[in-house]
Amino acid sequence: MFKLRVMETSLNTMMRLVSGKRFYGDDCDVSDVEKAREFRGILREMVSLAGVNNRGDFLPFMRWFDLDNLEKRLKNIGKRIDTFLQSIVDELRASNKTTNTMISQLLVQQKSQPEQYSDQIIKGLCMVIIFVHADQYFIVESDELVFWKETKKDCYCFGFCRACYLQEQTHQL
Repeated sequence: MFKLRVMETSLNTMMRLVSGKRFYGDDCDVSDVEKAREFRGILREMVSLAGVNNRGDFLPFMRWFDLDNLEKRLKNIGKRIDTFLQSIVDELRASNKTTNTMISQLLVQQKSQPEQYSDQIIKGLCMVIIFVHADQYFIVESDELVFWKETKKDCYCFGFCRACYLQEQTHQL
């Protein structure tokens, strides 16, 4: 339970710096419950895909087959992330308030230098900060650790990839 609170607090702090909103917690401070649920789903999917090895990287002819639907899942999560971050950028742009968040400060810079601070650059910076930060933690849900890799049976790394290593280390705790 303690790990859950630390993770929620840390992700909320990071998201408040980036967008000015909270996305974790069961209390009434979460302003948009549907957006928070979407954010948690995106994080869960990204963390689960972070440690997956693509067979096509090792055997290029396997890319033609995409047996695990990995490329399809990666494209899908990429579209979901882009849509989610674009909605936050558009929401902050429409509010016309300059708050002390990263996105609003970048939007102020975008007015004076639109070619250096395009929406793609802003979303890219947000994505890097969010997912590098989220990568430091396991996704904890209802006191149960959801590992980056649910099972080792569909991983062909023989225990050498990051997801298998972390799963093994967590089981030893």
